[in-house]
Amino acid sequence: WSYIQQAVLPDTSAQQSLLRTLVLVGPDPAHPYNACFLHGWLLPMPMVDRDALWSTFLGYEYDRGGVVAKVLRWAESTAHLPSPNDGARDLAAVLVTWFLTSSSRILRDRATKALVALLSGSLLQATELFDAFSSVNDDYVLERLAAAIYGAAMRCPDTHAVGRVAATCYEHFFERRKPPTNALTRDYLRGIVEMGIHLKGLTAIDTSRIRPPYGALRLPGSTPAKPHVNWIGRVWRACPSDCSPCTAPSRTMI
Repeated sequence: WSYIQQAVLPDTSAQQSLLRTLVLVGPDPAHPYNACFLHGWLLPMPMVDRDALWSTFLGYEYDRGGVVAKVLRWAESTAHLPSPNDGARDLAAVLVTWFLTSSSRILRDRATKALVALLSGSLLQATELFDAFSSVNDDYVLERLAAAIYGAAMRCPDTHAVGRVAATCYEHFFERRKPPTNALTRDYLRGIVEMGIHLKGLTAIDTSRIRPPYGALRLPGSTPAKPHVNWIGRVWRACPSDCSPCTAPSRTMI
Protein backbone atom coordinates (compact mmCIF):
# COMPACT_ATOMS: atom_id res chain seq x y z
CA TRP A 1 0.00 0.00 0.00
CA SER A 2 2.92 2.37 0.61
CA TYR A 3 3.94 1.84 -3.02
CA ILE A 4 0.39 2.68 -4.16
CA GLN A 5 0.42 5.87 -2.12
CA GLN A 6 3.72 6.95 -3.64
CA ALA A 7 3.28 5.80 -7.24
CA VAL A 8 -0.48 5.69 -7.90
CA LEU A 9 -2.20 8.41 -5.90
CA PRO A 10 -0.16 11.31 -7.34
CA ASP A 11 -1.28 10.34 -10.87
CA THR A 12 -4.87 11.50 -11.46
CA SER A 13 -5.80 8.79 -13.95
CA ALA A 14 -4.30 5.99 -11.89
CA GLN A 15 -5.91 7.43 -8.76
CA GLN A 16 -9.38 7.29 -10.33
CA SER A 17 -8.81 3.69 -11.45
CA LEU A 18 -7.72 2.75 -7.93
CA LEU A 19 -10.79 4.30 -6.32
CA ARG A 20 -13.11 2.59 -8.82
CA THR A 21 -11.51 -0.74 -7.96
CA LEU A 22 -11.88 -0.12 -4.21
CA VAL A 23 -15.59 0.58 -4.71
CA LEU A 24 -16.07 -2.55 -6.83
CA VAL A 25 -14.37 -4.88 -4.35
CA GLY A 26 -15.82 -3.09 -1.30
CA PRO A 27 -18.65 -5.61 -0.63
CA ASP A 28 -16.41 -8.67 -1.13
CA PRO A 29 -15.65 -10.29 2.26
CA ALA A 30 -12.77 -12.31 0.80
CA HIS A 31 -10.91 -9.34 -0.70
CA PRO A 32 -8.13 -7.75 1.38
CA TYR A 33 -9.02 -4.28 0.07
CA ASN A 34 -12.75 -4.45 0.80
CA ALA A 35 -14.84 -1.81 2.59
CA CYS A 36 -13.09 -2.51 5.92
CA PHE A 37 -9.81 -1.46 4.38
CA LEU A 38 -11.42 1.58 2.75
CA HIS A 39 -12.92 2.59 6.11
CA GLY A 40 -9.59 2.33 7.87
CA TRP A 41 -8.01 4.49 5.18
CA LEU A 42 -10.65 7.22 4.97
CA LEU A 43 -11.63 7.62 8.64
CA PRO A 44 -8.42 9.21 9.98
CA MET A 45 -8.04 11.57 7.00
CA PRO A 46 -8.55 15.30 7.59
CA MET A 47 -11.86 16.20 5.96
CA VAL A 48 -10.28 18.61 3.48
CA ASP A 49 -7.91 15.90 2.18
CA ARG A 50 -10.67 13.29 2.01
CA ASP A 51 -12.98 15.63 0.13
CA ALA A 52 -10.27 16.47 -2.40
CA LEU A 53 -9.55 12.80 -3.05
CA TRP A 54 -12.71 10.79 -2.34
CA SER A 55 -15.71 13.12 -2.44
CA THR A 56 -14.78 14.65 -5.79
CA PHE A 57 -14.37 11.13 -7.18
CA LEU A 58 -17.85 10.20 -5.92
CA GLY A 59 -19.48 13.12 -7.70
CA TYR A 60 -17.72 12.43 -10.98
CA GLU A 61 -18.45 8.70 -10.94
CA TYR A 62 -22.09 9.15 -10.00
CA ASP A 63 -22.72 11.75 -12.70
CA ARG A 64 -21.28 9.47 -15.38
CA GLY A 65 -23.26 6.44 -14.18
CA GLY A 66 -20.13 4.60 -13.08
CA VAL A 67 -19.39 2.23 -10.22
CA VAL A 68 -20.95 4.45 -7.54
CA ALA A 69 -24.33 4.40 -9.32
CA LYS A 70 -24.04 0.64 -9.88
CA VAL A 71 -23.42 -0.06 -6.20
CA LEU A 72 -26.40 2.12 -5.26
CA ARG A 73 -28.67 0.29 -7.70
CA TRP A 74 -27.65 -3.04 -6.20
CA ALA A 75 -28.11 -1.75 -2.65
CA GLU A 76 -31.59 -0.44 -3.46
CA SER A 77 -32.57 -3.87 -4.81
CA THR A 78 -31.82 -5.58 -1.47
CA ALA A 79 -34.74 -4.02 0.44
CA HIS A 80 -37.04 -7.04 0.12
CA LEU A 81 -34.44 -9.78 -0.26
CA PRO A 82 -33.47 -12.23 2.49
CA SER A 83 -30.22 -11.25 4.16
CA PRO A 84 -27.40 -13.71 3.37
CA ASN A 85 -24.82 -14.51 6.02
CA ASP A 86 -21.81 -13.93 3.78
CA GLY A 87 -21.03 -10.42 5.07
CA ALA A 88 -21.45 -8.72 1.68
CA ARG A 89 -24.47 -6.71 2.81
CA ASP A 90 -22.67 -5.47 5.93
CA LEU A 91 -19.64 -4.38 3.93
CA ALA A 92 -21.89 -2.68 1.40
CA ALA A 93 -23.46 -0.69 4.24
CA VAL A 94 -20.02 0.60 5.28
CA LEU A 95 -19.21 1.46 1.65
CA VAL A 96 -22.50 3.29 1.05
CA THR A 97 -22.05 5.22 4.30
CA TRP A 98 -18.83 6.62 2.88
CA PHE A 99 -20.82 7.82 -0.15
CA LEU A 100 -22.43 10.29 2.25
CA THR A 101 -19.36 12.54 2.19
CA SER A 102 -20.44 13.84 -1.22
CA SER A 103 -21.39 17.51 -1.52
CA SER A 104 -24.14 16.49 -3.97
CA ARG A 105 -27.47 16.41 -2.17
CA ILE A 106 -28.92 14.18 -4.89
CA LEU A 107 -26.21 11.59 -4.31
CA ARG A 108 -26.53 11.84 -0.52
CA ASP A 109 -30.32 11.40 -0.78
CA ARG A 110 -29.96 8.28 -2.88
CA ALA A 111 -27.20 6.85 -0.69
CA THR A 112 -29.39 7.44 2.38
CA LYS A 113 -32.28 5.50 0.81
CA ALA A 114 -29.91 2.73 -0.29
CA LEU A 115 -28.59 2.48 3.26
CA VAL A 116 -32.14 2.13 4.60
CA ALA A 117 -32.67 -0.72 2.12
CA LEU A 118 -29.49 -2.48 3.25
CA LEU A 119 -30.33 -2.11 6.94
CA SER A 120 -33.95 -3.17 6.54
CA GLY A 121 -32.82 -6.77 6.22
CA SER A 122 -30.27 -6.59 9.00
CA LEU A 123 -30.94 -3.80 11.49
CA LEU A 124 -28.37 -5.08 13.98
CA GLN A 125 -25.70 -4.02 11.47
CA ALA A 126 -26.58 -0.48 12.55
CA THR A 127 -24.85 -1.10 15.89
CA GLU A 128 -21.59 -1.79 14.04
CA LEU A 129 -22.07 1.31 11.89
CA PHE A 130 -22.49 3.43 15.02
CA ASP A 131 -19.32 1.87 16.44
CA ALA A 132 -17.43 2.54 13.20
CA PHE A 133 -18.63 6.09 12.47
CA SER A 134 -19.27 7.67 15.88
CA SER A 135 -15.98 9.58 15.63
CA VAL A 136 -16.22 10.57 11.94
CA ASN A 137 -15.17 14.18 11.33
CA ASP A 138 -17.75 14.91 8.61
CA ASP A 139 -21.17 16.17 9.68
CA TYR A 140 -22.76 15.05 6.40
CA VAL A 141 -21.92 11.44 7.19
CA LEU A 142 -23.23 11.30 10.76
CA GLU A 143 -26.41 13.23 9.89
CA ARG A 144 -27.43 10.93 7.03
CA LEU A 145 -26.28 7.77 8.81
CA ALA A 146 -28.51 8.65 11.76
CA ALA A 147 -31.40 9.39 9.37
CA ALA A 148 -30.97 6.05 7.59
CA ILE A 149 -30.79 4.04 10.82
CA TYR A 150 -33.85 5.85 12.16
CA GLY A 151 -35.73 5.04 8.95
CA ALA A 152 -34.69 1.39 9.04
CA ALA A 153 -35.68 1.11 12.71
CA MET A 154 -39.12 2.53 11.93
CA ARG A 155 -39.60 -0.30 9.41
CA CYS A 156 -38.24 -3.06 11.63
CA PRO A 157 -40.73 -5.40 13.36
CA ASP A 158 -38.03 -6.85 15.65
CA THR A 159 -38.38 -5.10 19.02
CA HIS A 160 -35.18 -6.68 20.34
CA ALA A 161 -33.14 -5.40 17.39
CA VAL A 162 -34.55 -1.88 17.75
CA GLY A 163 -33.71 -1.96 21.46
CA ARG A 164 -30.11 -3.03 20.75
CA VAL A 165 -29.66 -0.24 18.21
CA ALA A 166 -31.24 2.31 20.55
CA ALA A 167 -28.94 1.25 23.39
CA THR A 168 -25.86 1.58 21.18
CA CYS A 169 -27.05 4.99 20.00
CA TYR A 170 -27.54 6.16 23.59
CA GLU A 171 -24.12 4.89 24.69
CA HIS A 172 -22.27 6.61 21.83
CA PHE A 173 -24.05 9.97 21.65
CA PHE A 174 -25.88 10.70 24.92
CA GLU A 175 -24.62 8.72 27.89
CA ARG A 176 -21.10 10.11 28.30
CA ARG A 177 -21.13 13.30 26.23
CA LYS A 178 -23.35 16.05 24.91
CA PRO A 179 -25.19 15.12 21.71
CA PRO A 180 -24.17 16.60 18.35
CA THR A 181 -24.97 20.29 17.90
CA ASN A 182 -26.44 19.64 14.44
CA ALA A 183 -30.18 19.78 15.14
CA LEU A 184 -31.12 17.24 12.45
CA THR A 185 -28.49 14.74 13.58
CA ARG A 186 -29.50 15.15 17.21
CA ASP A 187 -33.19 14.68 16.45
CA TYR A 188 -32.58 11.54 14.37
CA LEU A 189 -30.48 10.07 17.17
CA ARG A 190 -33.07 11.04 19.76
CA GLY A 191 -35.78 9.45 17.62
CA ILE A 192 -33.91 6.14 17.61
CA VAL A 193 -33.61 6.14 21.40
CA GLU A 194 -37.22 7.28 21.92
CA MET A 195 -38.39 4.45 19.68
CA GLY A 196 -36.46 1.94 21.78
CA ILE A 197 -38.12 3.35 24.92
CA HIS A 198 -41.57 3.26 23.32
CA LEU A 199 -41.19 -0.39 22.29
CA LYS A 200 -39.96 -1.32 25.78
CA GLY A 201 -36.69 -2.48 24.24
CA LEU A 202 -34.63 0.07 26.17
CA THR A 203 -34.91 0.71 29.90
CA ALA A 204 -32.85 2.13 32.76
CA ILE A 205 -31.52 5.19 30.94
CA ASP A 206 -31.48 8.85 31.89
CA THR A 207 -34.13 10.31 29.58
CA SER A 208 -33.12 13.87 30.48
CA ARG A 209 -29.96 13.33 28.45
CA ILE A 210 -31.85 12.68 25.22
CA ARG A 211 -34.33 15.55 25.55
CA PRO A 212 -33.95 19.35 25.45
CA PRO A 213 -32.28 21.46 26.68
CA TYR A 214 -29.36 18.95 26.50
CA GLY A 215 -27.51 20.59 29.37
CA ALA A 216 -27.66 24.08 27.88
CA LEU A 217 -28.15 27.05 30.19
CA ARG A 218 -31.69 28.36 30.25
CA LEU A 219 -32.36 31.97 29.25
CA PRO A 220 -32.98 34.40 32.11
CA GLY A 221 -36.61 34.79 33.13
CA SER A 222 -36.88 38.49 32.32
CA THR A 223 -37.82 39.57 28.79
CA PRO A 224 -36.08 42.39 26.93
CA ALA A 225 -37.58 45.86 26.98
CA LYS A 226 -40.35 46.51 24.47
CA PRO A 227 -38.32 48.88 22.23
CA HIS A 228 -35.82 46.09 21.61
CA VAL A 229 -38.59 43.63 20.73
CA ASN A 230 -40.26 45.91 18.18
CA TRP A 231 -37.22 46.94 16.15
CA ILE A 232 -37.96 44.32 13.45
CA GLY A 233 -41.41 45.81 12.88
CA ARG A 234 -39.97 49.30 12.50
CA VAL A 235 -37.43 48.09 9.94
CA TRP A 236 -40.15 46.20 8.02
CA ARG A 237 -42.41 49.25 7.85
CA ALA A 238 -39.50 51.36 6.56
CA CYS A 239 -38.96 49.02 3.58
CA PRO A 240 -40.48 49.89 0.17
CA SER A 241 -43.65 48.11 -0.89
CA ASP A 242 -41.81 45.66 -3.18
CA CYS A 243 -40.22 43.99 -0.14
CA SER A 244 -43.27 41.80 0.34
CA PRO A 245 -42.54 38.17 1.26
CA CYS A 246 -41.81 35.78 -1.57
CA THR A 247 -43.21 32.25 -1.58
CA ALA A 248 -41.22 29.64 -3.45
CA PRO A 249 -43.13 26.67 -4.87
CA SER A 250 -42.55 23.43 -3.02
CA ARG A 251 -40.49 20.75 -4.69
CA THR A 252 -40.70 17.08 -3.92
CA MET A 253 -37.61 15.04 -4.76
CA ILE A 254 -38.50 11.55 -5.94
